[in-house]
Amino acid sequence: MFALGSAALAPPAQAFIARLAPILARLSGPIAISGYTDAAPYHGNGMSNWELSTERANTARSLLVASELPEERVVRVSGHADHDLLLPAEPLAAQNRRVAILVERVAGAPPPATTASATP
Repeated sequence: MFALGSAALAPPAQAFIARLAPILARLSGPIAISGYTDAAPYHGNGMSNWELSTERANTARSLLVASELPEERVVRVSGHADHDLLLPAEPLAAQNRRVAILVERVAGAPPPATTASATP
């Protein structure tokens, strides 16, 4: 999703998040966005992996809001640095440089209906 040491979304990630925004807008729960880095130490512009991961989450938030998601739906933007690697056995893997978007359920609300489709 991100180049090494960058908070700018790669073009495929930008396109995905822009397409995701209208889908998230139709759901009712609050949205939390978390940013992550790989385990490579980051020291650019006086920042650490903590600031970089938070900036990544905020970049995703900005794109979601610019792509039809009401801003008030986002209740949390957080950075986790390299403390929850997607691939712990490969701490420097690009897949660890990511954001996670969570739609939280509202207490007492029924789970959203799902539809399944079969592919021949």
